[in-house]
Amino acid sequence: MPRPPQDGKPHSRSPRRSENGRASRCISRSIALFGRYPSKRPPGLCVDTDGSLRIVDVMREWGHGQGLSERDVLAAVQEHMLKEDGTLRFAIGSDPAGRIVVRVLPKRGAFSAGQRDR
Repeated sequence: MPRPPQDGKPHSRSPRRSENGRASRCISRSIALFGRYPSKRPPGLCVDTDGSLRIVDVMREWGHGQGLSERDVLAAVQEHMLKEDGTLRFAIGSDPAGRIVVRVLPKRGAFSAGQRDR
């Protein structure tokens, strides 16, 4: 359940920085949400039916606005690539044009019938 805004303004999708400045968990969580849930995506971010997002698009529509570099986002995805049970949360590859693509894999058991919330 989303938290209501405390100041009446809509919530930002920006990652919350921890005291030591590391936000990799929040970055990876944001990427996972973007890949799985259309309502959580920044306007203009395109996601393929298999949950794939081009990093260049993520940066244009969200990352640069958060003060993040492509390296920050990719490092967060790599750091949190595995779920607690050792299965993949993300897959990193490239599209036919050679652009980096992150595929957000379905949440455990959520899409057993092959359905994604699109």
